[in-house]
Amino acid sequence: MQTDCVTRQRLSLYLRHLYTAAFAFSVMLTLPSLQAQSSINSGPFPADAGLINVSDAFFGAVPNDGLDDTAAIQKVFDLITPSGQIVYFPAGTYRLRDEIYLRKTDFQSQAEALPNTGWTQVQEGGRTFMRASGASSDPNLAAKLSFRFDAIKAQRALRMTYRVLSANQNSFYYRINSGPWRINPRPFNGNAAWRENAVVATDLELLTGSNVLEIAARDNGFELDVLAMSYLGNYLNNTILQGESRDSTILKLDDNLTVAGSAFNKAMLRWEPGVEQFFRTAVRDLSFDVGAGNPQADGLKFHGNNQSTVHNVRFQAAPDSGDVALDLQHTDAIGPILVRQIVVDGFNVGIHSAWQNASRTFEDIVLRNQRSYGWVNEAASTIWVRKLRSENRVPAFYNGAWRLPGDGQGRVALLDAELIGLPGAETQTAMESLGAMYMTRVRVTGYQKAMSNQNQAPFRAYRGQDGIFGSWAEEWWSTGAYAGEGGGMTRQFETPDTQLRLPIEETPTVPWDALSAWDGPQRHVIEISPGVFSGFPNDTIDDTRSLQAAIDSGASTVYVPHGRWIINGQVQLRANVRRLIGCEAELTASDFLTRGRIVIGELGPPVIVIERFANFGFAGLEPRFEHASMRTVVMNNLTGLNYRPVASNVGKLFLNDTVGNAIVFAANQKVYARQLNIEENTTLPTASAEARLLNQGGQAWIFGFKTEQSGVIAKTTAGGATEIVGNLQLNNFGASTVQYIVEDASFSAVINIKPYPEAGTTYGRVQEVRAGVSRTTDFKGVGYIGFSALKLWQLHQEVIIDNNDPEATYTGVWANSDSFPRGHIGENFAFAGAGANRVTYTPNLPAAGRYRVYTRWIGNWPGQDHSNHASNASYTVMDRNGSQPVVLDQTRYSDGWYLLGEFDFAAGNAGSVSLSAQSANGKVNTDGVRFVRLGENFFASGFE
Repeated sequence: MQTDCVTRQRLSLYLRHLYTAAFAFSVMLTLPSLQAQSSINSGPFPADAGLINVSDAFFGAVPNDGLDDTAAIQKVFDLITPSGQIVYFPAGTYRLRDEIYLRKTDFQSQAEALPNTGWTQVQEGGRTFMRASGASSDPNLAAKLSFRFDAIKAQRALRMTYRVLSANQNSFYYRINSGPWRINPRPFNGNAAWRENAVVATDLELLTGSNVLEIAARDNGFELDVLAMSYLGNYLNNTILQGESRDSTILKLDDNLTVAGSAFNKAMLRWEPGVEQFFRTAVRDLSFDVGAGNPQADGLKFHGNNQSTVHNVRFQAAPDSGDVALDLQHTDAIGPILVRQIVVDGFNVGIHSAWQNASRTFEDIVLRNQRSYGWVNEAASTIWVRKLRSENRVPAFYNGAWRLPGDGQGRVALLDAELIGLPGAETQTAMESLGAMYMTRVRVTGYQKAMSNQNQAPFRAYRGQDGIFGSWAEEWWSTGAYAGEGGGMTRQFETPDTQLRLPIEETPTVPWDALSAWDGPQRHVIEISPGVFSGFPNDTIDDTRSLQAAIDSGASTVYVPHGRWIINGQVQLRANVRRLIGCEAELTASDFLTRGRIVIGELGPPVIVIERFANFGFAGLEPRFEHASMRTVVMNNLTGLNYRPVASNVGKLFLNDTVGNAIVFAANQKVYARQLNIEENTTLPTASAEARLLNQGGQAWIFGFKTEQSGVIAKTTAGGATEIVGNLQLNNFGASTVQYIVEDASFSAVINIKPYPEAGTTYGRVQEVRAGVSRTTDFKGVGYIGFSALKLWQLHQEVIIDNNDPEATYTGVWANSDSFPRGHIGENFAFAGAGANRVTYTPNLPAAGRYRVYTRWIGNWPGQDHSNHASNASYTVMDRNGSQPVVLDQTRYSDGWYLLGEFDFAAGNAGSVSLSAQSANGKVNTDGVRFVRLGENFFASGFE
């Protein structure tokens, strides 16, 4: 078995260079996004979609030519607008010899100065500036100062930054590309100090390529200093790196690179650290290859917030090369993000995640042939992982705790994973955890031990286990995330020790159509009144009719090019359309009263995909998607989402990487969400729902949920079921506000986190109502469980009887106790001394069959002396075969279900389980009995 010392040594080795100071360098210019490029005619998007093609001559990145493409690709990101753009990489291999760096804006240009007339360069007080002479009230006759700079899209707002003397007042004219002269509109206030950012000039009519700005003096003596041009906007938002496909588009680092004589120690592509607002970023459908002889080279240092994704990406390294493939620890505040369909082959570490964040959700991850760890998560990083496959000779997963004092524990939910130890892993442990962790359906082979749990909270693991030696974990959890939280689940009524574990469906895949099957609103310019035309972006004209015309054209894919489109009316998603895709386009209404509706009716393919629309507005102007049919709806990569079911029966809903308003789920609807971010304040009079997740009788599985703002987070009613796996709250709730409401329904949440807890707040407060009985408690431990009896049978074919239920009958002298609130189910447990005391549980079983029967009691918690409990508690099971005795030791550690055996029962209430204290050598106690029917729904747990 690997020792803790060896583990720490390996961890410190691979972290050796990750704590070096980040560097940054200034940006010279950013300009608006490129109009459609003619060279985009063979990729997956139409030529008029509004993408930027890195292989265009303007940039010069030519794949497969053997030349370095670093500077050409960097030029794209130096010039791109922060308002959003798809940067497209056609198929081929792009050589890199340095890091591609995506910077924070405002991007500024010290534009190239052209020969001028009537301006003199002056040096005074340590400054160099230009002083005007030859001023005139006619700008065509005045002295002129001229600058040239490049642009990649026209008609975007720019800011001119300059310094002038306060006495100059309205002191110059300006124009762009020989257009009309404009006057500086902002007078100065007599302050003798120099001023910066003194004016904003909007809608400068830029041309693609070279532009010339001219400034003409109105007053002699006018002084101009530090002229720069920059976009209005703070950050490089909505930037999407899009390859033609993962296998065909490759970014390849040259072999054996050096930096100042040392080994190359950068990433192939890196977002700037220290920024919390890189909204809506993505890397899709391409590969990173760090080559050979670059042992300190990283693949991708990704950064994104709110709604961002890394999707369908491969990372490749030679056996001696690559440090971290996907680096999510190079800066804090990464998230929410959704990372899906990732393959990592090689590298020292496959994925490294760290630091407090707004949660990160992962699905379909393959890690192979790492040299130190498959995955490292640490320093309070909150991650949810499903369908992880690791094939390694080293540990597959390390969930660390403190890197620095006060960092907190890593928090992990791991579902449906397979960890395969290759030859050489026989002495290794597959997973090591010092933080909070929940697992379900995890298979481990080829390792000496599946899990080494070293959680530093008082109770080190659920039921006292320090790890798992078997090959299969049906469900397991460590302690809670914070000191003082025990290992069990919070619950208020009788319920099993398990999350709901609703059935999970994979997101339907709709094939990508040939471009001949695409159509868009820009191809349907319609005169809606004399001289007024719909079908053009970035104007104030309603485009509803043009979008509907594209839908009705017979196309199976309708695309909306990059830009802002007005939807004031009703759009019907019908005909042949199976994909509505926005090329980072924005859909919005003119005002609150005319907000549009996009209706998913019965007429159309059984599955409709709606994806890749940029900010819908968050201001009440976003169109509402109304689900009015049994068609399945898939919504991917959307911001400002507004969704409602508007029929009594609606189809399935899949949400992937979406952020927006409160969402309502209908009765009997099935919902599957991966990385859902809801930010609506539901306490406002204008709120669209009474809770951010309002489940009115449906079945909702939420994998990765982040929320903020005030109000109820989730409300489940009418027999519905809501399961949240990975629940992160960015709210200051106070100590008494209810955030979760469960009314005669089922609800569970696991790894419930508030990343920055304030004094006097809770991590969530739950009100649960069953048959008129209402109870309220705080989230504690790893999560919360609340099953309805009907849902328990539907999901798991189980029946549970609590010690307080009518099905439990007592004879003799019994008492109740709730002195172990983290240990019992329901309100309390019952106990009795030795003697003529008996309790009998009589279930009403819905179906005949073979059942596993479990019981539970409270006994021997760490620090508690229960040696006076009976070591010979006598149970009797009455089934179709008669009476069968079972003896258990109640001095053992409990807070779990313990197996009495397998028995055959008829349907109905003919069977029973009894506990007698007649011959007990100490006290006996009881907390409930559980019946689990064997068959397809039986969970073959590696430990119970």
